[in-house]
Amino acid sequence: MDVMDIVSLISRWLHIIPAIVLVGGTLFIRFVLYGPFREQGASDNLREDVRKRWSRLVMISILLLLVSGLYNAAMKAIGFELDMLYNGLLLIKIVLSLVIFYLISVLSGRSARAKRFRERDEYWLNIICVLMLLVVMIAGYMRTMQFEPKVRDQSVMRVPAGPVLNGTSEAIRFKPTV
Repeated sequence: MDVMDIVSLISRWLHIIPAIVLVGGTLFIRFVLYGPFREQGASDNLREDVRKRWSRLVMISILLLLVSGLYNAAMKAIGFELDMLYNGLLLIKIVLSLVIFYLISVLSGRSARAKRFRERDEYWLNIICVLMLLVVMIAGYMRTMQFEPKVRDQSVMRVPAGPVLNGTSEAIRFKPTV
């Protein structure tokens, strides 16, 4: 395992772990925590404490997802011949993720807009959960797609002019063996 393999592995971990935290945490808050909060009338102090703790995890997770996602996408694009379906799914995944990041940031924020959003928190959490599950399903499908590695352009080799080429510097084409 060379250095680039180790960097790619770490980047993958830094993408998957924050995704697990965001998806799992959001599902937990929506389907486990909010039921008792509503039924037992949780105090504003308790709700605010949960929001503060959750917002720290949200911001760190979003940062790690953005950085590792950009790196992973760049490495995939550099190393493989990607088809239109993959690129389209990647675009959909990115757009859905940005919507999720916005919504979850607002819900966990402390601004006036965040307080208005939290008045309908169950509605917004339902939307976020659906969008997150869509992103996970798209990512799972993308992971199953197979691609040919890119071969550096070694198919054209220039040779100096000589009597064999009638004094021109024509290109000799060959198929590299990989």
